[in-house]
Amino acid sequence: MPVRVRWTAVLVGFLVSAVGTLVITPLLDRVGWQVNAGPVDMLTMVSLLCGGFVAGRLGRQFEGIQGTTVAILYIFFIWLAKQGLEEIHVANAAGLGALGKLDSWSNFGKDFFYFIAGALGGLWATPFNERERTRDTAMLRTHMTRRRPQPSDMDTTEDDEPSVAERASSEPTKHIGSRGV
Repeated sequence: MPVRVRWTAVLVGFLVSAVGTLVITPLLDRVGWQVNAGPVDMLTMVSLLCGGFVAGRLGRQFEGIQGTTVAILYIFFIWLAKQGLEEIHVANAAGLGALGKLDSWSNFGKDFFYFIAGALGGLWATPFNERERTRDTAMLRTHMTRRRPQPSDMDTTEDDEPSVAERASSEPTKHIGSRGV
């Protein structure tokens, strides 16, 4: 069975991560909060985790792939565009000599962490989707097996034993306290 990426789910997850990164991060920077853990921005990681979760939840299957696709879109469209714009700004302000050496291993490390955050966000949705699939399957089974009893089913009994009413009518009755004559 081929893996199917649900693009609407991925785009919604991408928008969630984009809002978290492009709107909430500058607001927190303005307040004075910077949440950095080494080379990566933790708020970006959390927004990718949430975006991957939303994509995995809406995709309803192959949740990790949905979250990973969100991370790939984020890396290509937001992070690389942001880096490119910053370097263009530096080059315009101070000239090309100010750009310095490109540190590709640092960029690869960030991409790796972003990739992992998106995949984990998608996988985080798996238990929720599994619970929903189990509930849907149970509801479908009860709906499919529920049927009205047919008259032929009511006439035949599967037990060879007589029913309680039949046993009560066939046994002689004894009255306690009555005189036997």
